[in-house]
Amino acid sequence: MPDVYLISGLGADQRIFQRLRLNRCQLHPVHWIRPEKRETMSAYAGRLNAQILSPEPVLLGMSFGGMMAIEISRLRPVKGLILISSVKSSAELPPYFQLLHLLPVHRWLPYPWLQVLGVWLGKWLFGPETEATFQLLKKIIEETDEVFFRWAWQKVISWENHALACPYTHIHGDRDHMLPICFVKKPDRVIHGGTHLMILDRADEINAQVQAFIDAYFPED
Repeated sequence: MPDVYLISGLGADQRIFQRLRLNRCQLHPVHWIRPEKRETMSAYAGRLNAQILSPEPVLLGMSFGGMMAIEISRLRPVKGLILISSVKSSAELPPYFQLLHLLPVHRWLPYPWLQVLGVWLGKWLFGPETEATFQLLKKIIEETDEVFFRWAWQKVISWENHALACPYTHIHGDRDHMLPICFVKKPDRVIHGGTHLMILDRADEINAQVQAFIDAYFPED
């Protein structure tokens, strides 16, 4: 039975995986921890890795969690990676993210303003398809730790990765406005109409695709 460790998006938690249903898998949420001052993404991944007890885990990461899953996979053996609404390399990040180096609003805007901005832009960027999903998004934005938020956004725009060294599948939505599919190179599965939060609103389709990957790479004994 594969141990699947779930790494949520920036500021989110295991609630984002509440509709994930996988057969013959043991699911384990990985919890974000507060970053240390000037901590690198690799060092943070090493501390996060302490929560992963299986010797050969499968890592499932959504959005920033996918990037972190890749970082962890560079530090330890991993049976496979499942990336959802994420990117495989820094080349797939939208080029306009680099504007945050020139105008780093994520670093100096008052945090309540950033939260209001997140809610205001949330319906377009994240694409919640139901009121329940939107309300969960608002709650996540309200509860996200300020130190983690500012640190994580800086790591996103500075991230560098160019290759994956283990089996993986990349599932992406063609209506993802946060990480537009036009910048993503050959995702393995495209969810038509899928938004950045499709793991909630298109759970049946996501479950089927993730299960297919598990069944293909990890057949029953």
